[in-house]
Amino acid sequence: MVRLSRSGEHALPLPPARMLTRAQAAAYLGLGATAPIPVAPKRLRPGKQGLRYDVRQLDAYLDALEEGENRESDEEVLAGLFHGKGARPRR
Repeated sequence: MVRLSRSGEHALPLPPARMLTRAQAAAYLGLGATAPIPVAPKRLRPGKQGLRYDVRQLDAYLDALEEGENRESDEEVLAGLFHGKGARPRR
């Protein structure tokens, strides 16, 4: 987006938004609209509409995924399966 000056000339482009709405943050992370966002929002204004997600925290989360910090080890996954963590109840 580019701002126009009063004379109608092009001014400097606007910087990208740092604080995103929930829908924007989900799209930024490549998640569905109803998926939980793994970063805590900041409250900029009272009410639910005042919650915003910081792009820097979203980037840090994505960087940690690349480094494997947020992933469970094979042993943790197997231990969770054998101890009922995440198991579906039988019908």
